[in-house]
Amino acid sequence: MNERAIDKVPEGILLSFPSFPRLVLLVFGAIAFCYAFVLVFFWWNQESLLYFPDSRWEMDPKTLPYTPENVMIPGEDGVKLSLWFFPPTASEGQVVIFCHGNGGNLSYDVEMATRYQGLGLGAVLFDYRGYGKSTGKPSSEGTLKDALSIYDWLLRKGISKDRILVHGRSLGGPHAAHIAQNREVTGLILESTFTSLSALAQQLYPFLPIRLISRHDYQTLSKVESLDIPILVIHAPEDGLIPFSHGKTLFSALQTPSKSFLEIHGDHNEGFVQSAEIYWKGIEGYLSRD
Repeated sequence: MNERAIDKVPEGILLSFPSFPRLVLLVFGAIAFCYAFVLVFFWWNQESLLYFPDSRWEMDPKTLPYTPENVMIPGEDGVKLSLWFFPPTASEGQVVIFCHGNGGNLSYDVEMATRYQGLGLGAVLFDYRGYGKSTGKPSSEGTLKDALSIYDWLLRKGISKDRILVHGRSLGGPHAAHIAQNREVTGLILESTFTSLSALAQQLYPFLPIRLISRHDYQTLSKVESLDIPILVIHAPEDGLIPFSHGKTLFSALQTPSKSFLEIHGDHNEGFVQSAEIYWKGIEGYLSRD
């Protein structure tokens, strides 16, 4: 009588398969290892993820229609800060301290300075430590000090407090806010910026404990909410890097009665170009306020 064939697995193979509890532990162990790797990578590479300086100027300042004053000034902690000063074209015109974002250097924003000059104002373009020709390495504590050093240089140059206003774009927003909180200015423009860097990073990386592992943070909202100066907030709904909600939250939190919101259109880096007519009309309206 033929026995029915029964498939069998060799005993050695059976022993090689982990039990279910052990398999679960292996899976969770692998996930924990990968997560720990991501945490270490983020902690170790924070500066390279946040700061994108360029040491090369896009142009020679001597080739510009209004040749700026090219200056290196001493900053705190022994650094040297590079700035271009574009004098006002109108007698006793205001001077705008323009704080750029986390990429490039001051030469990227020459058009901002010349457009302000076209309105009769002057402008200061400057580089944080580690950017352009400025020495040192960027950090949240250091670059905020740099912003104040630029303001103090203007005072030494003879520009009075009632002629200085600040404009910050993207990462420049908290720097402009820092100046407005700690020095006397006539106005503040916050463009395409965030309520705080930690809040933005938590949105971008919801799976990471940002506040526990971040060595750098920049606060904007907490610095400006109680300021009693005219403030203009500019943001685009299409901004794919810093959500439009940050601009609206900033505006809603402002306690000053002299506040305005300018909605532009375009992406994070080019919105002011793509909406140039609306953008400059809004700034002119802000500057001509009573």
